[in-house]
Amino acid sequence: VDSQLQQAAGITDHEERVALYRQLERDLFADGGLMPIVPLFSRADYLARQSWLQYPPAYFGGEHYDFYVIDQTVKDISRSR
Repeated sequence: VDSQLQQAAGITDHEERVALYRQLERDLFADGGLMPIVPLFSRADYLARQSWLQYPPAYFGGEHYDFYVIDQTVKDISRSR
């Protein structure tokens, strides 16, 4: 595998280099490969939310609390129930 990685690093033709890297990935990580990948941790984020709270989704960098918008009228109605 090491010699194949060194060989791929020296190939200047893009298609040929990509094909060799893909073959290496299959040899290492596919079913029956040398180094199967097993997820040791799976992240899950849970968020409780109210109907009166509006905010953009936090895809990168966590929550942005400065972008939260509270609809006070809807909040007051939900409190009165």
